[in-house]
Amino acid sequence: MLSGIIPEIPKIREALNRETSFFHLIETALQREITDIFGEGGTNKINFDGIGEIKLPFFFSMGQINTTHLFGIDELIIFAFYLANKRNYKKVADIGANIGLHSIILRKLGYQVSSFEPDPRHCAQFSENMEANLINDGFALNQVAVSNKVGDIDFTRVIGNTTGSHITGAKGAYGDLEKFSVSCVPFNEILRQHDLVKADVEGHEAVLVSSTNIADWANADLLLEIGSQENANKIYDHLNTIGVSIYSQKIGWRKVGSERDLPKNHREGSVYISTR
Repeated sequence: MLSGIIPEIPKIREALNRETSFFHLIETALQREITDIFGEGGTNKINFDGIGEIKLPFFFSMGQINTTHLFGIDELIIFAFYLANKRNYKKVADIGANIGLHSIILRKLGYQVSSFEPDPRHCAQFSENMEANLINDGFALNQVAVSNKVGDIDFTRVIGNTTGSHITGAKGAYGDLEKFSVSCVPFNEILRQHDLVKADVEGHEAVLVSSTNIADWANADLLLEIGSQENANKIYDHLNTIGVSIYSQKIGWRKVGSERDLPKNHREGSVYISTR
């Protein structure tokens, strides 16, 4: 089922919000297959219909999270968006690129990709994964964070779950932590230089979105994960003020009418932001 599901997702889009029992049924079935393929001892490769073969050369642990968690149904929905829109976008920014799965799929589909990832451990694995997938051009890996300014910024690595590492202060920190300085670049410049942006920035999303004006959105759309109710409220208020629309997975990808329609954590899905 996993290899053939991505082209089918747009046909069942409205059923794929987390409030439906259908969503959870699909999620459970897929997770078993993902664990068999990308868990310890698995083949670590799959041929996705419409995309091609994707390899992660070995099981990679990020604390409590590992490579099997990178293929959840919410991620597959985004992969389906990439596939369905490969003629509508050309230049894509992958902010919070992690170990590169989104960037690999985007490049396989023919997009020009700029990837942004501040953690050097993730960047090292990103490079290995690109090499394993025979991708040697059409992408750029930037070992930087993304914020609302240029310069250096403090970064917190969460040892027990490095997918939850974040710009210091963006969210609550827990367990064993490592803190270090990273360079950062401004979000609005990335938005102006690309026509599609995917961002997973662990609590820093309201800072990014609030740094934009209507001109920044003239040619770019954004796929975004929102991490808290506070961030959801700030994002809604800012985009509503400048006249940019939001579409939410939480309500079956319909247009958002109030803060209540927005996800407040990753378990409620993502949003699509656009002037169109």
